[in-house]
Amino acid sequence: MVVITGANSILGYELAKFLSQKSFKVIGTFRNKNTKTEKLRKIPEINLIKIDLSNRNRVNKDFPDGEVLIHTVASHGENLSQLISSNIICSENVSKKASNLSFKKIIYISSISIYGSISNGIIDRNTPINNPSIYGLTKYLGELCFKKNFINTPCVVLRLPAILARGSVRHFLSQVLANAKKDEPINAYNPNALFNNAVDINYLCTVITKIINSKWIGFKAFPIGCSEPILIKEVINIIIKALDSKSKVNYFDKREKGFIIDFLESEKFFQNSSISTTDALRMFVNNNHDHML
Repeated sequence: MVVITGANSILGYELAKFLSQKSFKVIGTFRNKNTKTEKLRKIPEINLIKIDLSNRNRVNKDFPDGEVLIHTVASHGENLSQLISSNIICSENVSKKASNLSFKKIIYISSISIYGSISNGIIDRNTPINNPSIYGLTKYLGELCFKKNFINTPCVVLRLPAILARGSVRHFLSQVLANAKKDEPINAYNPNALFNNAVDINYLCTVITKIINSKWIGFKAFPIGCSEPILIKEVINIIIKALDSKSKVNYFDKREKGFIIDFLESEKFFQNSSISTTDALRMFVNNNHDHML
């Protein structure tokens, strides 16, 4: 049995569907209903539980048991109280309760935002944390909740860049896509900087499935992304050409240079090669061609 928190989020929804198709029984938790909730209810292999994970009493009373726990719940906004509630309090409540249940494996969905400022242009497993944003800090504190409460249980943290999925929002590529679909101007920085800071949703679901089926010991944290980085201007050109867009692109230089993700160690652990940045972008456009962002 796999328990997925935030099952009606973009990642939780796709992951619940993916695992159910791989013969896993899934229990998904959610706080508020949306269109994805009703779609998940129609899948026999998925059971849903409405629960506010920021409420410790409700978590202690109603949180489901299972073999694998995947915690996807997160807030990405700028509201400090919401960030603390979703990224820290929910993580503490869930990890503390789940540590007293039957879970054998833990997967925590985090963010590359935990790293903060990148001095050498590369993020890898050993990159130090340097002045992260409030969002990045709260996600890191969420990681520490799971590390503290699962000392003797294998736990993997996936530090994600932008997720490329149908309906994705809140990141640079979704904004470029939205503007390109409307033939509106696109503003971008550092056109000649390399970019692979994204992950395809299907690849991510495959990686998580491999982790579920793997054996490991202890706490591990990995950044992941696409292979074969390309220039920012090539990223935008791929999206514009795929949509036959008439958008004009305005490029600006930015003092804070970009970075790429080196995830060689991650690939060895997952035993799965990532897809290229170009292929991930093309799939992202195709999956959202008829979707209003």
